[in-house]
Amino acid sequence: QGDVLIMAVLLLEPRPQIAHLSVPEAKMILTDLRPRVAILTHFGATLWQARPWEVAVRLSEETGIRVIAARDGMEYRLEQETHML
Repeated sequence: QGDVLIMAVLLLEPRPQIAHLSVPEAKMILTDLRPRVAILTHFGATLWQARPWEVAVRLSEETGIRVIAARDGMEYRLEQETHML
């Protein structure tokens, strides 16, 4: 349990032969843990094609949790976020 959850989400859809997190699995984790904010990172090709920033918006709408798609050079200030929420 915590305010911020950072998840490496490689896959758009589950692939049992690949031991990496997919978007539906990430959604289940978000729903169970209910962090204040989640940052998705480590995108694979299928997730890039789906535009991770759009996937993050969809997950935010579906879960009620602020979801952010990480980007190169991104900085995140925990102290600012927790005061804003």
